[in-house]
Amino acid sequence: MNIFKTISMVEKKEIIFNIPEKACILTLNGKLLQDKDSAINYICQSFHIERKVTNWAGLRDVLSDSYWIKNDITYVFFTNQQWIFNSNSDFRQILLSILFDTVEWWDGDVEKYVVGGEKKSFNVYLVD
Repeated sequence: MNIFKTISMVEKKEIIFNIPEKACILTLNGKLLQDKDSAINYICQSFHIERKVTNWAGLRDVLSDSYWIKNDITYVFFTNQQWIFNSNSDFRQILLSILFDTVEWWDGDVEKYVVGGEKKSFNVYLVD
């Protein structure tokens, strides 16, 4: 089951304790997500995405592409989540929507819309 959820720091520690060894674990700092271009760059660099992504649609595309999301199990923790685009609620909502859609994509939509597409465990946690 894929997850998109807000958790506490204590819950994060419990989750990390139980993550399988083969999982990809990313921790992204919400304080570094303040303007669109640097946020997209930061997310792509964290996932080792080498393709130049310059807009929200491109970010959505690469996060739903098996070429870039290679691990079968991924955990993404956004620490300082209250700071994510703290001065631009529209950008915050766009990013959270992309992340939510990515979780849903890997939970099964990939099998519906991609020939030979396979589910992956893609989990996003917003950490307070």
